[in-house]
Amino acid sequence: MKFFVSKKKQKNINFPNDTDIVALHDYHALYFAIPKVANTSFKAYIVDLLGDQISAEYLHSEKKQFPFRDRDGRIFLKKSNILLNFENAIPFSHYRQFCFVRNPWDRLLSCYLQKIYETPINTQFTINGVYRGFYKKFGTTFYAGMKFPDFVDAVSQIPDNEADRHFRSQYTFFSSPAYRFEMNFIGYFERISKDFESVRQLCGFPPDIQFPHLLKMKRGDYKNYYSKSLIERVGYRYETDIKMFGYGFDSTPPIKE
Repeated sequence: MKFFVSKKKQKNINFPNDTDIVALHDYHALYFAIPKVANTSFKAYIVDLLGDQISAEYLHSEKKQFPFRDRDGRIFLKKSNILLNFENAIPFSHYRQFCFVRNPWDRLLSCYLQKIYETPINTQFTINGVYRGFYKKFGTTFYAGMKFPDFVDAVSQIPDNEADRHFRSQYTFFSSPAYRFEMNFIGYFERISKDFESVRQLCGFPPDIQFPHLLKMKRGDYKNYYSKSLIERVGYRYETDIKMFGYGFDSTPPIKE
């Protein structure tokens, strides 16, 4: 399955080179990690898949995805040629390449609910009730207690070349003006179990390692958060993702046999 980005959409855009690309050399596979699309679950699975390729000092007894989040762990993964960016992944472009995507309306809501707190508290992950990455990059554009429509308005005014990776368009994680990786398989979050099995077979991953489902959020249907105008605004902001991956507001592309 191959997808292409129009030159019109790419013109004068330099996407940030902050994509986590995980090289699974034993399987000749590259995983392109897209935030808010079961990213944590995939990285936990990959830690199990890599086994003793990751030094024990970077592992965590409770958080399997820890090496990908810990500063020293990430340095180790990069030095080990496991965690790549666009430039140093190009020599492995002959590997099988895969990623997973998510309904843009659902993904943006998930981002909002996880990154914006009701009150201006300070934690390991927040400043004044806002995810640290947002606060440091955008200042008071995002603030504790902001309503979802205001969040959508703010995101809609930030282009992909300036956006935080948690709300950047999904196609930008494998395509830039300088280089485009061609996915062998793009799976859908909405049918992750079935599509993951397709990836497992494609790459030859062992069947005895279970895929975990982590960071599940307890909330209602994302469609209940949207008005007609919000649907249109998000649809315009993520037009390329929607067209490329075949999403509708309340629909997932059918499985192609």
